[in-house]
Amino acid sequence: MGLQFRVNYLEINYEDLTHDPATVLDTVTDWLQLEFLVKVTILQNPANNYGPVDSITRSSLDIVSDNKEKYSRELTRSQLERLEEIVLPVCEDLDYKIVSDNIAYRPLGKIHRMSLEIANLLSSTRIHIEDCGIKRGLQFSWERLRMLFVRK
Repeated sequence: MGLQFRVNYLEINYEDLTHDPATVLDTVTDWLQLEFLVKVTILQNPANNYGPVDSITRSSLDIVSDNKEKYSRELTRSQLERLEEIVLPVCEDLDYKIVSDNIAYRPLGKIHRMSLEIANLLSSTRIHIEDCGIKRGLQFSWERLRMLFVRK
């Protein structure tokens, strides 16, 4: 996957991050030539501030380590099939198992992708405003919005 970036690229796997966050984050900070601090493995706010979580992790400040294949338990069959259609090349590159039979790559359309990016921007704006205040939250969103339209 990283071959397209040639340099300035470090690939990490989500499963490795959730299984052993300290080791992976130590690798990342070393790659960035930064000092590793254990506190980067602890969230500043509970995980429920950043999306739906179950009751066990609702107030946890730790990186959730038992999310492996959670998507297969949470998504309907049709949702899972559509997800696999979208990410099929990545699954093949990383040797992730495909649950659905006879799946073919079918990426998101441009309008659908843009609508998801805008929804994500709105969600992250809310989080940044809560964490950093209105001014910094809106500055972050403005920069992200500019990047969305510059690259299109």
